[in-house]
Amino acid sequence: LSNQGDVNGKIVTISITSVDKSTLPEDVRIAVGNRPVLQINVAIDGETISWNNPNAPVMISIPYVPTQEELGDPESIVVWYIDSNDQIIVVPNGNYNPDAKAVTCITTHLSIFAVAYDDVVFEDVPKDSWYEKAVKYIAARGITKGTGEGLFSPLSKLTRAQFITMIMRACNIQPDADPKENFSDAGDTWYTGYLAAAKRLGISQGVGNNLFAPGKDITRQEMFT
Repeated sequence: LSNQGDVNGKIVTISITSVDKSTLPEDVRIAVGNRPVLQINVAIDGETISWNNPNAPVMISIPYVPTQEELGDPESIVVWYIDSNDQIIVVPNGNYNPDAKAVTCITTHLSIFAVAYDDVVFEDVPKDSWYEKAVKYIAARGITKGTGEGLFSPLSKLTRAQFITMIMRACNIQPDADPKENFSDAGDTWYTGYLAAAKRLGISQGVGNNLFAPGKDITRQEMFT
C-alpha cells in the first residue's frame, strides 16, 4: 500500500467474492460460461480502495477443474481481467496448474478476474505439429494475433517490429497511446506505440541513428540483445 498516497487506517481487509454473472454484459457472460468469476477488493477500515502497485505483484490462484475438452488443450485456459468498462483484458501470465488444480496469474492490481478458455486455431498451423501448442498458448493470451485472415504464417521470417511487439505483450507492457518521442521510422501503424514504449523504457536502442528498422527480418542474435 506504499503507493496509496494519503490513505490512512489501521485495518486492511482483502475480500474475495463470486461475481453475479447476471451483472455482466451478455457477450462477457457467454464467453465465461460456467467458469469462475471473482472480485478481489482491498479495504482500509472498511472503505474499499482502488489498489494498483506495479512494484508489488501478487499471485492469484483460482481453484478450477477443467472440462475434458479443456484438458485436451490446457494451454488455452487463461485468466481474463474485466475492467470498469466491462472490457475483457487477457492476463498474459495466466496458466492452468494441474498440480494445484487451479488457474494462477500474477497481477499488480485487484479487480474482477475470470477463468476462460480461448482455443485459437490458425488454418496453417497443423494439429499435433511440434509448434501447435506453443502457438495456441501465445494466441490465447493475445501475444500474437497471427498475420491476418486466420493465418499464422509459421514458415515466414519474423520482423523486428513483430518480435518487439510480442515480447512487450508477453510482459504486459502497454503501447504508448500518445508518444512524445519515438524512432524516426516508427511510422503511424499497429506497432508505433510499442516502439515508443520500448524506446522510453530502454528495452531497445534500435539500430542506430534513431532508427529501429521495423520491417527488417530479425536475427537470432538480435533477439537476445
